[in-house]
Amino acid sequence: MTQDALAKVGLPNPGGDPSALHHNALGWAEISAFLTEHSARLTELTAAGTRNWEGESAKAFAERGAALARNAAAAAETTAAVAAKQQQHAKTHEMVKQIIIELCVQIAVMLAFYAAAALFPPLLAWAQAWLAYLIATGVRVLRLFAQALNMLVRFLVQARAWVNSVAELTWKTSKFGLGYGRMITEGVRDIAIDLTANLVAAGVQHKKIDPARLFISAGISGGIGGLVGGLEKTGFKKAVDAGGNVRRGADGLPEFVPLSKQAQNLVKKIGPRPRPAPAPPPPTQSAEVLANAKHAYENARNLGLKGTPGENLRLAENLATTRNHHNGALTRQAEANAEIRRLGDDVWTREQTVRAYRNAVDQADLRVRSAETRLGLYRASGNRTWVDEAVRDAADARAEFTAASGGLRTAENALSGSRRDLAHAERNLARANDDVTSAETAHRLARDRANAWIRRDATRDVARNHTTFGEKFRFVRRNNEYQDSFGSPKKWQEIVFYDMPKDAVKGAANGAAKSATEVARGNGDSGDIWKGALLGGATGAVRGGVNSLGNNRLFPAGGIEETLWKTGSKTMDDYVRGRIKDATYGQAH
Repeated sequence: MTQDALAKVGLPNPGGDPSALHHNALGWAEISAFLTEHSARLTELTAAGTRNWEGESAKAFAERGAALARNAAAAAETTAAVAAKQQQHAKTHEMVKQIIIELCVQIAVMLAFYAAAALFPPLLAWAQAWLAYLIATGVRVLRLFAQALNMLVRFLVQARAWVNSVAELTWKTSKFGLGYGRMITEGVRDIAIDLTANLVAAGVQHKKIDPARLFISAGISGGIGGLVGGLEKTGFKKAVDAGGNVRRGADGLPEFVPLSKQAQNLVKKIGPRPRPAPAPPPPTQSAEVLANAKHAYENARNLGLKGTPGENLRLAENLATTRNHHNGALTRQAEANAEIRRLGDDVWTREQTVRAYRNAVDQADLRVRSAETRLGLYRASGNRTWVDEAVRDAADARAEFTAASGGLRTAENALSGSRRDLAHAERNLARANDDVTSAETAHRLARDRANAWIRRDATRDVARNHTTFGEKFRFVRRNNEYQDSFGSPKKWQEIVFYDMPKDAVKGAANGAAKSATEVARGNGDSGDIWKGALLGGATGAVRGGVNSLGNNRLFPAGGIEETLWKTGSKTMDDYVRGRIKDATYGQAH
C-alpha cells in the first residue's frame, strides 16, 4: 500500500521503520483476537436464542448465526496470519537493516584501514616533498612541520626497510636455504592482522569477545602464515650468475632461488609476451626546473643543511673561518718547508765537516803509526840524533791526531744536533701537511655547503615562480622519498596464478583449522570443517587478489602500510565469512 492508502485507513507508513511494522502486526493480532472472541460470542448467543425456540424461523436464525460465527472465525484466522506475516516481515526488515548498518560500518572500517595504508602516507610524503623542494622553511612553524613530516616519512621508509631486511634472513646449508626471516615476519604480521580483524568484526556486529577463541584464531593464522612464508623463501635450486657460476654469499655457502621466485617466474610465461614500453617523452621545461630544485635540495640535505633560520649567515661565517684556517695552515706549511730546507742544508754542511775531520783523523793516525815505526828503527840504529828527531815527529803526530779527534767529536755532536732539529722539523712539516689537508677539506665542505645553499635557494625560487600548481603537485606526487621506495607492481599472471591460489590455500587451511578447533571445543560438528575450508578458501582467494592488486601500486610491499591494508581486507573477510556461516550451516548450532 502507498502512503496515501495507509493514511486513509488510519495506519502509519512503515517505510524503513521496523517498529511501525511491529505496531501494525500488533494491531492485526488484536483484531484477530477480537474476531475470535466475537465468533465465540455469536455461537454462544445463537445457541442461547434457539434453546426454547423451534420451527423454521428458529432454524433459519441458527443457520444465520452459525454462518456469522464461521465468517468471524475465518476473518480471525486471516487477520492472525496477516499479523504473523507482518511480524516476520518486521523481524526480517530489522535483520536486513542491521546487516546494512553493519556492512556500512564494516566498509567504512575497511576503507579507513585502506586510507591509512595507501592515502595518508603518500599525502604526508607529498606535503614533505612540497615543503622540501619549493618552500623555504626559515619560519619556525614551517620548519617544525617539515621536520615532523620528514620524521614520519623516514620512519615509514626505515620500518619497511627493517622488516624487509629481517624477511631476507635465511639459514643456509650446502643443499638448501630455509627462509626463517620470512617465517617470522609473516607469522607475526598474520597474528597482528587476525587479532585486529576479529576485534573489529566483533565490535561491528556487537558480539561478545571470547578471549580463548580470539587468541586461538590468531595463533592458527600466525602459524599457517609463518609456515607458508617460510616455504616461499625456502630454496633448493642454486642461483647462478650470467656465466653459469654458482653465486655464493660472504660465508662461502651457495645462494638459492626461493620457491616463490621460481613459481612467479613460471607463471609469468603464461599469456602473450608484454609489449615493450614506449620511450618516455622528453621532459618539459617545467619538469626540468622542478627536477633541478629536487636535486639541489637532495644535495643540500646530503651536505647537512637543515633550512634553519639564519643558516646562510652561518654558512658564510663558517666559509670565512675555514678560509682563514686554510690560509694559516698553508703559511705554516710554507714555513715548515723553509725550515726543512734550511736544516737540510745545515745537515749537509755538517756532514761535509764530519767527513773532512774523519779524513784528518785518518791522516793523523797514519802519521802517528809512521812516526812510531820510524822511531823504532832509529832506536835500533843507535843514532841519538835520529832518535830525538823521531821522538819530536811522533809527538807532533800524536798532537795532530788528538786535535783531529776532538774536532771530529765536536763535528759529530753538531751533526747529531742538526739531524735532531731536522727530524723535529719533519714532524712539524707532517703536522702542517695534516693541518693543510684537514683545513682544505673543511674549507671545501664549507664552500660546497654555501654553494649548495645558494643553488637550492635559486632553483627553489625558479621552480616556484615558473611552474603552475598542477605541475608542482604532479611532480611531488611522482618524486618523493616515499614513492621512490616502491618496488615493481605484480603482473596479472602473478596475481591470478600465484597469489590468489596461494591465499586460497591459506584461507582453506585457516578455515579448516579454526573449524576443527571449534568442533574440538564442542561448538559444531565434523561437517563444519570442510565447509569452513571451502568458505575460507573462497574468501581468501578474493582477499589475496585485492591485496596483490594494491601491492606496490597503492602501498609499498612490506612494512606498516601492507599490514594496515591487509588488516582492512581481513576485517571484511571475517565479517563476510561470519555472516555466511550464521545464515547457513551455523544456524544449526
